[in-house]
Amino acid sequence: MTIALEDNAGDVAAFAMPIVSSVQHVTAVTQDGRPVVVDNASYAWRNNETNPLRQLHDDLVQDYRDDLDDAAIQLIRPLLAEVWAERGYQVRWGTEDEVDHLPDQPDTTTYRSVWDEAASRVDVDQVVEDAELVAVMRAAYSD
Repeated sequence: MTIALEDNAGDVAAFAMPIVSSVQHVTAVTQDGRPVVVDNASYAWRNNETNPLRQLHDDLVQDYRDDLDDAAIQLIRPLLAEVWAERGYQVRWGTEDEVDHLPDQPDTTTYRSVWDEAASRVDVDQVVEDAELVAVMRAAYSD
């Protein structure tokens, strides 16, 4: 943590500026006392154990994985915030590198639990619709 001093018309005020490499997962506390946790929707989507896309035809997922992932990442983001809030946290969106390399606070088990819960709430039909693949799925991938 770097401490800097500011001279403003004779008044001296101290303020702290965090250095990214030393920021922990819980980086602050909200006015109502909830800890703020760093997360990333893309990272959470790729690292959840739930994998809701298993509900879709394998070939559709293989052929359109990027489109489906992009749509799912947009859908999981508010769900992550919701699940973190249920656990008493407010989320701050960070980079994948930030989430991957910060000290474990909360621990990895908590992160995985949040990611899995949020992923389980993703509506797969909405993923297909948002990826604009409904017609493709009906035409080529219906059993």
